[in-house]
Amino acid sequence: MPIQLELRDDHILEEWLDVVTADEVRLHFERLLGDHAAMAIRRSLVVVRLTEAAFNGADMEELVRAVVRPALAGLDWRSAVLPQGPLDFGLARQFGQLADGLVELRTFGTEDEALAWLRRPAP
Repeated sequence: MPIQLELRDDHILEEWLDVVTADEVRLHFERLLGDHAAMAIRRSLVVVRLTEAAFNGADMEELVRAVVRPALAGLDWRSAVLPQGPLDFGLARQFGQLADGLVELRTFGTEDEALAWLRRPAP
């Protein structure tokens, strides 16, 4: 599976690997946002190592509108993203803009920095 998910004590680890399609992204978010344990944590460390993104901005916009926005209505979520290359960084920024107001998203260069930010109390 190109998107792997692991629930940890204080955060969710997501790993996006190789090629990811729009259907896989939608299935991932439906599974993640439908999981009661994940919804109790609502803090994710997202490691992105894509060789290709087989989805586009319109796909992401529809995902946010149809899946993310209804699931997070009134809730906060924090995502620390570790992009491995320019494609990964660009996708993280685009998702962050589309999900602005729903997800507090930041990109980091190291896992230690990302986890320190995730574990900080929310403002």
